[in-house]
Amino acid sequence: MRTSRKHVFHAGATTTGTESPDERKDRWFQPVLAPKTEKMREAVQKVVDRLTHYEMKLGWRKRGRRPSDQKVFEITVSALICNLVYHALIAEDGQGIAYHRSHRELGKSGRYVPVAINKTLPKIVERLASSRLRFLTHELGKQQHFGFSKVSVMFPGEATLRLIRKYDLAIHDVGRSLDQETIILKRPKKGPLDEGEMIPYDDTEVTRRYREELREINSWISAADIHFDPCQTDVARRADPTDLVLRRYFTMGRFDCGGRLFGGFWQRLHKYERRHRIEIEGEGVVSLDYSQMAPRMLYGEVGVVPAQEDAYQVPGFERHREGVKRLFNAMLFASQPMTRMPKGLADKFPKGTRVSDVAKAIQAAHKPISAHFFTGVGHHLQFKESEILIEILRRLRGLGHVALPVHDAVVVKASIAETAKQVMEEVFLRHTGLPGIVTEE
Repeated sequence: MRTSRKHVFHAGATTTGTESPDERKDRWFQPVLAPKTEKMREAVQKVVDRLTHYEMKLGWRKRGRRPSDQKVFEITVSALICNLVYHALIAEDGQGIAYHRSHRELGKSGRYVPVAINKTLPKIVERLASSRLRFLTHELGKQQHFGFSKVSVMFPGEATLRLIRKYDLAIHDVGRSLDQETIILKRPKKGPLDEGEMIPYDDTEVTRRYREELREINSWISAADIHFDPCQTDVARRADPTDLVLRRYFTMGRFDCGGRLFGGFWQRLHKYERRHRIEIEGEGVVSLDYSQMAPRMLYGEVGVVPAQEDAYQVPGFERHREGVKRLFNAMLFASQPMTRMPKGLADKFPKGTRVSDVAKAIQAAHKPISAHFFTGVGHHLQFKESEILIEILRRLRGLGHVALPVHDAVVVKASIAETAKQVMEEVFLRHTGLPGIVTEE
């Protein structure tokens, strides 16, 4: 348990909240953290009751809250305490929890904004830091007119440390709320550096079905016996074992484009770390993924069985399979022929190779689907891929098996690898009309 309250601001700490964990010392406040176990819920309720008592006793409030405000209050206190407990258990010395206090940030609204991000957050922080409660200490940020601003930071206080000891709290007692928005719609990208902003939408029968499917999957994964100790790996700041909630991202402003699953701490791990540092139900795991998924889905779309055993072995570039694979997939998402190699691909081919030459070779080797290159069909294929993965997860859940998705792959315990492989092959065939090629990573 870390008890140090020393803190050093980094020049990169701005009020934008866009820094990656690898670029800053402090962790950002995670508003979706919530109790996962009964003893964590009991500990949080104790804090809510104590804070409510002192609010009335010390005159911080004159009357009780309306039911809707009380719910927001309790969720906010819960998120703060869960962050403080988790941070005290896992943080390195000197790390704090960075959070926003500005009305501009806390006044945002919409389906993507967690309940715990609200204008009452700073006041609740101050009351939890009071001499009567001491659940945290904090340092206020400072807005700079020139250069970088400093964000506000909080640290676990002595009352939080007592709470951990009293209830014998551990990392696995903290989880993530399943009530957060998991169906996310993004607008079309405006350029290669644009990630596509999340945009609002009205719910339909389709979006409600997507959300319910994901709620079932997230509930199943959150309740599963999954073990990963971040303290035993150098990616502790990158892989948060409380993150068991998947979110489905749709692209191009449409619900029939994209749809891939993101989230889940295992997706941030390297293949080796997933294979050797995760256990499901006390057993080691394997990763099963589809080989040549995009080309086989596209051949399925046109109703043709591919002539090539390996879609990425293209005449003239047989020794450059990795480059062909990456360019092949880039051609599926592009809306017009490329004039230069995509970033990072030039060194995958002999010096001086023109992108047009490789593209022509790929199209010549895949005449049945050549008309689909440079049409943006990749977004549609990605949606089909996501539908395949959703069905695989639901079928394995029905069989009582836990599976962790990684885009076009699943991580399962080793003893059910053959069962999972059979399910993956059956689902692919049903969606595409072609057999799926499933391999172990």
